Amino acid sequence: MSDVKCSLVRIPKTEETKTLIPPAMSLETQEIPMNNLEVYRHRLDCELQRAKARLAELPVGEAIEDFDIRGELYGLACEIAPRARQGDLLAMREWMNIRGNERIVDLAAGTGFFTKDFLSQTAGEVIAVDPSQMQLGVLDKVCAGRARLLLGSPDSQQDMSVISDTSVDVVSSFGGLHHVADQRTMLEEVARILKPGGQFTAADVCANTALARHFDEFVAAKCLTGHTAQWLDEAKLRELASGLPLQLERVATVPLTWKFASPTEIALFFKGLHAYDLSEQEIIEDLKAALGFTTENGLICLNWPMVFFRFVRI
Repeated sequence: MSDVKCSLVRIPKTEETKTLIPPAMSLETQEIPMNNLEVYRHRLDCELQRAKARLAELPVGEAIEDFDIRGELYGLACEIAPRARQGDLLAMREWMNIRGNERIVDLAAGTGFFTKDFLSQTAGEVIAVDPSQMQLGVLDKVCAGRARLLLGSPDSQQDMSVISDTSVDVVSSFGGLHHVADQRTMLEEVARILKPGGQFTAADVCANTALARHFDEFVAAKCLTGHTAQWLDEAKLRELASGLPLQLERVATVPLTWKFASPTEIALFFKGLHAYDLSEQEIIEDLKAALGFTTENGLICLNWPMVFFRFVRI
């Protein structure tokens, strides 16, 4: 590996800095101090160099799970703006309506943002499935080792073959299904493992929307590892589920927003989330033009609408 001469700057683990956001502050006013954003700016720049070095070392034509290249960057994004996506959690809770003892499978679980929330809602087993070993390593730490980890397969990317038939109450996923190469096989597996009456509740970017165009035109061109996607909508969901014992019970677009304290926080969050080797101004200008910002209680809100759906096993 090439010698990347860059060291991480770590925030001192004193009582005052144990968390980036003081617990006394309300959700509306939570903000990472600028000096800590400077630390994260440095960490992002270092990790971008490492990711580029890893890409440069790959033999020509060799495929690799892209989050094994940029998973650390994604994890940093979640640290930079840990409260930005609270609306996502609340929306999934409303759609899933967990009662407390369900066995849950989290598909395309990533670094565990939703997995951790599921663990707080059920006493049952929570299984996290993802094709990135790096992401699952981060998830294991985030969830304190309480989730069962399954590394996805190269083809369907969400390998559930070791899970017994009709043994799961809930399958869920947020924002990751468009990465799945073989969505039909994935749905067949969901139908196999769900108990009768069990639910598959998920959310993703909807086809033919401004958000899908943003990914196809900007993220695909600027992300270090590129971006390919198979977007979903109601027609596609019905096509994929044709002939399977799954009934599409509900589909709706939910006008989510991601909330940030400052433009700097937004730019650094997306630099990590999408592995952008871009200036902060370029990132902000693209998001403003493609998706638009509003303000609420002193926070900057980025429009991030998602299509939510729920299948029930029949």
